[in-house]
Amino acid sequence: MKSNKFVNSVLKPLLIALLLSSIIRNFIFENFEIPSSSMVPSLLVGDVVMVSKFSYGYGNYSSWINPHLHHRIFNKKPRIGDVIVFHCGLVNAPTCIKRLIAMEGDVVRVHGVDVYVNNVIVEKTQIGDGVEDCDTGKLCKYREYTEKLPNGKEYDVRYREVMYVREKEEFSIPISMIRAEGTYVVPQGKYFFMGDNRDNSNDSRNFNGLGMVDELDLIGRAECVIWNTDKIITAISEMNVAKMKEIFRIL
Repeated sequence: MKSNKFVNSVLKPLLIALLLSSIIRNFIFENFEIPSSSMVPSLLVGDVVMVSKFSYGYGNYSSWINPHLHHRIFNKKPRIGDVIVFHCGLVNAPTCIKRLIAMEGDVVRVHGVDVYVNNVIVEKTQIGDGVEDCDTGKLCKYREYTEKLPNGKEYDVRYREVMYVREKEEFSIPISMIRAEGTYVVPQGKYFFMGDNRDNSNDSRNFNGLGMVDELDLIGRAECVIWNTDKIITAISEMNVAKMKEIFRIL
């Protein structure tokens, strides 16, 4: 009798909760924590984003089971400008998050801070500048822009201008000397991604790194930022309601 009571009152609800949680995480929504600064200023290290698993259908990495599919199930094409989580298979980053810039058949040309998609320049307007740590003992001056894609999608990006040894600007290096540039043709079934922190992102411009991303590797669309532990602690300690409101934002 006690055994049946334990099963009905404790074990059964627990198993149901675990099953529902697994279904939600594998097929509906899953949280993803930003591990690096490659998407600054749009996403900061420690931001937790909600990822919709059903936005583009289901591929090989949509759940913990890798079914080795040849086509996505319930496939839906993403929209240029979407922020997407995908399997990238890098040694130090098996899962990545970047912004979609071009799809199969598109031609992307990157020259300086200008990006062209099918010979149409991505519009941009400067919105600010600053200085950040960019390497051990080094600082980088940067400028931030709002870019506008041909489909109307707007977002902010950051480009570094110059890198120099801390407090020794005479040893500066123009970032243009080391910036990845070139023309890229997106093959069938592939996607071209770039990080919003353009000079601090391993993305589709790097053939020896991330490169083009296969459509079967897409996991889901990042919908919104829902959490950042450091920001929340700061906002609470300062009793700053405005900072609390800044944490949640739609992407």
